[in-house]
Amino acid sequence: MIEDRLRSLLPRDARRRLSRLSRLRWLRKARIARSYGASLRRDPFTVLGFVLFDPEVDTFTYELANEHELVEVTARALGVTPRRVATLFGEARDDPLLGAGLARRVRWRFDFKRRVRFGRRYAWYAMARVLRPEVIVETGIKDGLGSVLLLRALQRNAQERAPGRLISFDLYPDKGWLVPDELRDGWQPIFASTRDALAPAIDGLRVGMLVHDSDPASADFEYRTALDHAASRLALVAGTAHHSDALRALCEEHGVPYHYFHDRPKRHVSPGSSTAVGIFERPRQSA
Repeated sequence: MIEDRLRSLLPRDARRRLSRLSRLRWLRKARIARSYGASLRRDPFTVLGFVLFDPEVDTFTYELANEHELVEVTARALGVTPRRVATLFGEARDDPLLGAGLARRVRWRFDFKRRVRFGRRYAWYAMARVLRPEVIVETGIKDGLGSVLLLRALQRNAQERAPGRLISFDLYPDKGWLVPDELRDGWQPIFASTRDALAPAIDGLRVGMLVHDSDPASADFEYRTALDHAASRLALVAGTAHHSDALRALCEEHGVPYHYFHDRPKRHVSPGSSTAVGIFERPRQSA
């Protein structure tokens, strides 16, 4: 589109300031809704709500209409009961730091929704709580929505005598503004390409979980690098699995079950995103 071409000519800081006016970019959002097949006639409240009031124009946050399916997929991947996963989803949902605390941080942000919606990322929280990894790697920070959940899971793990830390990668140092000071002690953001910085950052560490939520072209490299530094149990998570088959192919290569979930947004024009996970275990050494 012409708008996209014009935006590409602007410096990054100018594009970032422009994005803060996204609630008023009605024409662009109307085109987005139409491209997804959303119908003003069939669902006027959802379409008009998005076009007139929603600040998001590239990545979308929403509640899930099929969260029960996410619970089932996560439970199968982890080898625990759906009740255990549902309890952990509820733990995150009822957490005051993730609720009222974040609401205060976004209250005056014109480019962010007034209510923080984690959606499929609740699965990341549950995985971190069940696996209790010493090190989690996250590639792609953006606002810090996933970082907040992972850091809160690690904080709760530490309270239960299972400490860990999060190493997050992004190219731009203005990312991660959503992460509050209370969670930053266990966080190491690195603003560099994973191809340059991932292997040195995790050298000598035991990675128990990696969440890829960035450039699909880097997915295979990131997964394989994490495998080279894996703990006894490593969860590889595709944050947007429909953008790359790298995790599926790696699971097939290693004979590891591949667990896939496509979400169904509640009251949103988006057709939804996806999550996939494969859990790799090192063979036990014989005595």
